[in-house]
Order: sequence, then C-alpha cells, then structure tokens
Amino acid sequence: IYDRIYYYEAEVVASDPISDLAMLKLKVPDHWAGNDMPFHYLEIEATPVISGEEVIAIGHPHGLYFSVSKGIVSHPDRRSRITSYVRHIQSTAAINKGNSGGPLINMEGKVVGVNSVIVSPTGEFNGLGHAIRTDTLIRSIEHMLTYGEVLRPAIWVSTANLNPFVFKMVQEEYNANVPKVYGVVVVQYNYFTDSDDTPYHVLQGLLMWDIIIAVNGNPVNDQNDLSREIAKHMPDDVVQLIIIRQQSIMAID
Repeated sequence: IYDRIYYYEAEVVASDPISDLAMLKLKVPDHWAGNDMPFHYLEIEATPVISGEEVIAIGHPHGLYFSVSKGIVSHPDRRSRITSYVRHIQSTAAINKGNSGGPLINMEGKVVGVNSVIVSPTGEFNGLGHAIRTDTLIRSIEHMLTYGEVLRPAIWVSTANLNPFVFKMVQEEYNANVPKVYGVVVVQYNYFTDSDDTPYHVLQGLLMWDIIIAVNGNPVNDQNDLSREIAKHMPDDVVQLIIIRQQSIMAID
C-alpha cells in the first residue's frame, strides 16, 4: 500500500546494455543527508527459485502504477533469446509493457528476478513472462560497482547443440564417423586478430565442427552448460576445453 509518489533526479553511473540493466545515483535533498531515506530497499534472494514456486511481479504496466500480479515459476533457468550471457526465470505472473525493471519477488518479499521480457506473438502477455535471474543481476551489480562496466568472457565461436538434426548435418558435411555424444559443435567463427586473417580460435587450436564436451573438466551437454561454465571466468582467463575432433578426444587451452 502506498500513499504518495516521490520523484527524484538521478544520473546513470554504469550500465549493462546486454542485460538491459543500469545503476543509478539518486540526487536527494541536502536535508536528507545522513538520515533515513523515505523509501525502502528490497533484499535480493541469491538462492535459485524452483519450478512451481509462487512469485509476484510488481510494475507499471501501460502506466498503471504499482500493479501487482501473481503466478508460479514455470522454469527457473531459461537462456535469453538475445544473448546466452543472460539467464531468465520464466513465470506465469502477468507482465506487460511498463513492467520491465520491476521486481519479481517471492512470498518472503525478497527479489528473485527483474522483470524483463515477454514471449508473445501479439506483444502482450501470453503466459510467458521472463525475469532476469538474481545470479545474473548480482554479477552485473558487482562488476558495475568494481569496474564501471560489466566484463564478460567469450571464446568467440558460434555453437549449436548436437541434436539429431545437427548430428546429421555434421555427418554429411564433415565427419561421417562422428560419435553420438552430447555436447555443442562449433558451427561458425568470424572474428579475426588485428595482425592477420587467421581467427583467434584457430591460433588456439579450435576448429570448425569440433565438438566441445567439457570446460575445465565440467561436462558440457548443451549450450546452456557451455555458457554457464564460460560465464564463471573473466576476460583473458585461460580455460581448458575437452573436444572431439574426427574420432579423437583432445584437450586445448
């Protein structure tokens, strides 16, 4: 319940365009300095949610201030359709235009996500609301506070899950004897070094149609696993990839 709305000037001190997040510094009246601010903070819940857990979305859909909707977690870990760096919670709590940036909270009043996008053919809520997970949120906040930006690692290749369709393509185009395993296959790289036309990953030993099955000893079954393992690191860190090339298992750094 609220009885008034406060408006503040603010400046953007850091941003995370990939996650569509920003850090703001509020400009408050001098007489509030050192005193309690007339607003409250919500605590971030770092423990992942589970499917079926009840959640509440708060926001201003279509300009309707402080609207609240309730639903359940449909899936606790969806990859963003825009980038693999961002992980989402899918829920049935209704969100629409104007909900973005509002909190998704659990029944204890703690933030479990930040409302972000809807998956809908009409542009309106269709039962598929996505909120940025708090592990992505916490990493973004920590990096913005420490570095003034969010640093993300990459191995600079495009991959595909080794599903039956991709498996058949790899057999026909590259390796008729490719083993039937889980993993991700390298399908494209277009990034080059400054000094020549040789892609960086070729210099490091990674080639087209290589199948990545582990990172630093941790199994990679699909693109979610690969993104999750790479995201644990910082740019310029060295990781060991276990790959299958032809019918050989290899380790490359």
